[in-house]
Amino acid sequence: VLANRQALFIQDQIEISPRLQVLLGARAERFTDRGRAGALPVDSSLAAFTGRAAAVYRLRPAVSLFTSLSNSFNRAPSLA
Repeated sequence: VLANRQALFIQDQIEISPRLQVLLGARAERFTDRGRAGALPVDSSLAAFTGRAAAVYRLRPAVSLFTSLSNSFNRAPSLA
């Protein structure tokens, strides 16, 4: 089975104030499997979009709070 994986990731960190920074990110993924797994033909393609958001708040110069939220994508395993 010929497996092809492609992904594009972008991310930006924005300073909202001297104490608060926000991070936003996104990832686009594409999975393609073609060929044969034994006697079975395989021809599948799947795409997914996932995102991420985070924030950093500086309490003092040496102390910061960080929080993050993201989602993920797990594709089903191929037959090979």
